[in-house]
Amino acid sequence: MNTISNDGFSRRTFLRVAGGALGGAWLTLDLAKVAQAAQPAAEWIGDSAVRVRQTQDQMVTSARDYIRERPLITLGVALAAGYLIGRIGR
Repeated sequence: MNTISNDGFSRRTFLRVAGGALGGAWLTLDLAKVAQAAQPAAEWIGDSAVRVRQTQDQMVTSARDYIRERPLITLGVALAAGYLIGRIGR
């Protein structure tokens, strides 16, 4: 079945293979099969994004808690780091 969608493309895409061993034959790519093959990769990427977001939230919470518990140490470390970076930059 080769139905045409609203955007003018069919569900199957035909690619012309020029010359070579196939002799100019039509190569058919079934988009449903391609989409089905890409499904696990898309799910993995989605799951990875969720894990990265959770890790980011945990790190921000941890840093916020540390700064609230030890504000003077945090300020001292920030000043020392700024001084060192300034010295290296000269």
